[in-house]
Amino acid sequence: MSKQQPPSKHALITIDVDCMHGHTEKLQEGRRQRGREDRCIDLSYRKWLPRYLDLLAELGLRSTFFLVADFARHPGNRPFLQRLVAAGHEVASHSLNHRIELCWLSPAEKAREVIESKKILEDLSGQEVVGFRGPGYAFDADIARLLVENGYLYDSSVVPGYLFPLYKKVRRWYDRLVSGRAIVHPNAPPRVARAPYIILAENGRRLVELPLNVLPLVPYPFISHVFTSEKKFRLMYGLIRRRTPLLVHALHDFEFMDCGHPEEYVPSQAVAKVACQDLLTRLAMQRSIFKTLARERQVVTAKEYVLDIIEKPTGQ
Repeated sequence: MSKQQPPSKHALITIDVDCMHGHTEKLQEGRRQRGREDRCIDLSYRKWLPRYLDLLAELGLRSTFFLVADFARHPGNRPFLQRLVAAGHEVASHSLNHRIELCWLSPAEKAREVIESKKILEDLSGQEVVGFRGPGYAFDADIARLLVENGYLYDSSVVPGYLFPLYKKVRRWYDRLVSGRAIVHPNAPPRVARAPYIILAENGRRLVELPLNVLPLVPYPFISHVFTSEKKFRLMYGLIRRRTPLLVHALHDFEFMDCGHPEEYVPSQAVAKVACQDLLTRLAMQRSIFKTLARERQVVTAKEYVLDIIEKPTGQ
C-alpha cells in the first residue's frame, strides 16, 4: 500500500440507501432483522431521499449515493434516479441485495453481489459505477480482489481500529445465545490507517480505500446517525478535524424519515437514535453540518476524489 494525501482537506457527503433492510429491532425474545420490504423501498425513494436531494440542491453540494441495486430497480424509482443523475450526484454500489453476511458468502455469491450490482446500477443511471460500500461495512480480501478485477476504483467499507470489529463479534455471539441465530456478521477487513490508501494490484490496476473516520484513542465510528444533536457533532468533529485529510460524512436514508408520521415511521434500533428529534430539527442540523463541511473543506464526490488521487504521481 502506498499512502496518498491530497494537498488540501476534502469532505465526502455519502448516503447508504438501505431501505431499512438488515436493520434490527428489539423484541422480547431477542432481535429480528428486517427483510426486503417494498413499502420501505417506496418510502425511501419517494419520501426520504427527495428531502436529502432538496437539501443538497439548496446548498449547491453533490453527494455519493450508495445504492442497493435490487432496490434501486424497483418500479417507480426511475424519476428519482433521473433527478439524482441530472443534479450531478454519483451513483455507487451498496451491493446487489444488501446481504449483511456478505463476508460469509460463497465466492460465487460474493461475485454476484459485486458484479451484478455494478451492471444494474450502470444501466439505471447511465453512469460508470466505480465505487463500493459493503452492507454493514462488510469487506475482506476476496471482495477487494473482485472489485479490482471488475473495474471498481474505490471501496469505502473499512472502519479502522479494534472497536467496530469487536462490537460485531460480541453482538454476533449475544444474538446466537439469546435468539439462536446470528444477526450481526463480523468482517475481516485488512489493516488500514485513518487516511486514504491506494491498494496496488496486478497489471497496474488500483483500488483506493476510503475508510470511514473514527475518533482518536477510542476508535468510535464517526457516522451521522449517532449525532443526536449538533452539539455532539461539533464535539466529535472537533476531535478529528485537524488530523483528518478526508472527512467521510456517512448518512443513511432513514435519517430523513418523518418519525412523527405514522405512515412513514419504521421502527428499528438505528431509527430510535434519530427519532428523538423531529424532522425539521434534523434537517436543520444536517444543513448546519453541510455548511460547516463546505466552509472548511472542498466537498466532492468520492469518484472525483479518487480520480484526483490516481492521476497524481506517487509522493504528491
